[in-house]
Amino acid sequence: MVNDKNIIAIVQTCGESKEILTKDITNFCGKPLIAWSILQAKNSKTVSEVYVITDSKKTLSIAEQYGAIGIPRPSSFKSDTASPELAILHALDQIGNKNIDLIVFLQETSPLREPEDIDEAVNELLNQKADSLFSCSPVKEGSLWVKKDEGWNWIIHSFEDKKTRCEMKTIVQENGSVYVFKPWVINKYKNRLGGKIGIYKMQEWKFHKINSAEDMDICRWYMERHILQKELINADLIELIVYDFDGVMTDNRVLVTQEGGEAVYCNRGDGLGISMLKGMGLLQMILSTESNMVVKTRASKLDLPVIYGVKDKDNILQSYCKENSICLNKVLYVGNDINDLEAMKLVGYPVCPADANPAIRKISKIKLKSRGGEGVLRELAELIKP
Repeated sequence: MVNDKNIIAIVQTCGESKEILTKDITNFCGKPLIAWSILQAKNSKTVSEVYVITDSKKTLSIAEQYGAIGIPRPSSFKSDTASPELAILHALDQIGNKNIDLIVFLQETSPLREPEDIDEAVNELLNQKADSLFSCSPVKEGSLWVKKDEGWNWIIHSFEDKKTRCEMKTIVQENGSVYVFKPWVINKYKNRLGGKIGIYKMQEWKFHKINSAEDMDICRWYMERHILQKELINADLIELIVYDFDGVMTDNRVLVTQEGGEAVYCNRGDGLGISMLKGMGLLQMILSTESNMVVKTRASKLDLPVIYGVKDKDNILQSYCKENSICLNKVLYVGNDINDLEAMKLVGYPVCPADANPAIRKISKIKLKSRGGEGVLRELAELIKP
């Protein structure tokens, strides 16, 4: 049973990095890098307390702001050759006797994990009746080669024993993201792994870690695509949702008749999304530069207030929020093109469709998977927690 276990998490910081200065507190997807490991541990269901080992006073302060207990790391543990185990043992000395059953060890350079990974790793250790466990990613044996006297060969089979991909065995590679072990293991072996060793398999993309600026870009892409999209926005934090029309509620195309009339394609799923958001008590409106009556007609159908035919959306938005006592940092704005840019910079929650202009994508906190006119509002409704 996990519930009767006293499980702590220890987060190892790297301090100064040769390629990224002050890596611990470098902004990664809106938070200091160290914050992600802390929050993942705190949001897990199995960990009771989170400790951070660091030799930086600034990192210590940030760690405590995110709810961790800081443990200063002696300068003798700062060298490149000093093992993390020395820091863990030092941390356990500082923590004292708290009848700890299991230790979860996390490295801040592996932010591509989720609270569920920590919980599942703990459960795997218990289910496998292991004493220690490491997270890993699957690797096909055919991709691993080793240099031998006679040349290069597969690490397991000889080149002559060639197999098809489906015939190859699955092997795993330690990914450095999550370690779980019993206290006696590190005390006896001076290693985080010992006794009966188990594994927890993670998705392959979670293998990436941050050791360089290029790594930062790669991990940011995976974080935004796979993890941040799952984070729900609390409806209590939002006072107003603003929608651009063309390219958000439409696919940005226009159908022109020979008489000069215009029509657009909209998605019925957006109507359901708007109804869901209304059910949460959220105010919504359309703000568009388009002057065609089709905007007003669609707004009327959806029973939404609308301001259209405007050029300076930022000034209109500021005036509207001031008149209605709405805080701009509690506004969620869904836009797709550069005429939304200045207005989106003002709000707390800029959001964009998948096919938005690059400048809009760059400033958006949430990048939806839906393209304009393909259910953007319906997807948004799923990301807001009542």
